[in-house]
Formats: sequence, C-alpha cells, structure tokens
Amino acid sequence: MMDIITNVGVVILNEKNQIFLGKRVGIGWSMPQGDIHRNEELEDALIREVYEELGISITRLQLNKLPDCFYYMVPVFPSPLVKKQFWYVIRLNSQTQFNFHSTKYPEFKEFIWTDINTVIHKCIWFKKSVYRGLFQYIQKYLDLFF
Repeated sequence: MMDIITNVGVVILNEKNQIFLGKRVGIGWSMPQGDIHRNEELEDALIREVYEELGISITRLQLNKLPDCFYYMVPVFPSPLVKKQFWYVIRLNSQTQFNFHSTKYPEFKEFIWTDINTVIHKCIWFKKSVYRGLFQYIQKYLDLFF
C-alpha cells in the first residue's frame, strides 16, 4: 500500500487575476506548496510554507480554502508517493516583494505573474492534471472567493 502525504498549496492571484508561478531551485515551475508537519493545522502549514518559500507573512484572514482536495503521484524510485493536497486561494498585490532567501534552503529562484495556460504549460509534468482540475474549479467559483 502506498503512503499518502498530506500537503497544502496556494494559488496566489494579483489584482489582474494573474497567477504566481515560481521556478524551483531544483527543477520545474510550480505554485507554492508543502507538506504538513505532524499535529499542524492546514492553515498553519500554509502560512509557514508561504513564509519559507516566498519570504512573506500572510494571515488566516487572507485564506480562501477550496472545499475539495486533489491528489497526484510523485514519480520517485522505488515506488511513487501519493500527495493529497488541500488548496487555498489568496490575493496579493503584484508589487509584493518576495524574498526567496528567507530560509537557509531556498525553494524558488524566480517567478512570473501569468495566466492559466502558461501555468499548465510550464509546470512540471506530474502536476499538470492537478493544476487543470484546480483551475477549472477556481474559474467556476472565483467570484465566491473575492
């Protein structure tokens, strides 16, 4: 049986509804996300991950949680990992200053504000289906979040 690792992710939208897409230090492009620590609440994990990856502080009041979770597999040897993701949507100003070196081990090295099609095109291949489903959901309910 495969282990399921729970994590959180965030879709960051600016005032033009462009999406934050970061280039990972290792490989590929993605949106901020990370695993939940033992006994950590979802919102606390997301706030921590945003600080660790982007060097900015956010509050619970900024968070808009999607009601459904999404799954994907990470192709690692010898057996793939299954990620169960809870996603949030937040809005930030496009002039927000990110600090990718706020922790000892930066995860992003650059970013762009972009559209859904570019996010799908640039993201690492094993996240494409999750991102497609995520954006279909967000497009349908965007007015409810803001």
